[in-house]
Amino acid sequence: MTQRQLADRSGLSEATVIGRIERGEQLPRLNTAAALARALSVHLNDLVVAPDAEVAAPLPSSGTVDRLELERRAHVLVRKLDDARLYHLVGLLEAERSSEA
Repeated sequence: MTQRQLADRSGLSEATVIGRIERGEQLPRLNTAAALARALSVHLNDLVVAPDAEVAAPLPSSGTVDRLELERRAHVLVRKLDDARLYHLVGLLEAERSSEA
């Protein structure tokens, strides 16, 4: 697929944006990444997470988690994020939630 075809399929107005993203010269906004994921028929995580990265630790062998501990750990991490990263995280979580619906 050419950059122009991907731009047309994703609704982006310029193929040059896709070129800059491919070359690592520009990071896509969340809505742009979501549009590209839809156009490529892949999950948004496939575009924003390295293929060999471990996205989440496996559940413990017991199959249960300490929900309060997980929420505490998440709270500590979230408090350390700047506004831009927090905005990005919320967008990823919302995209993940909507893809499950």
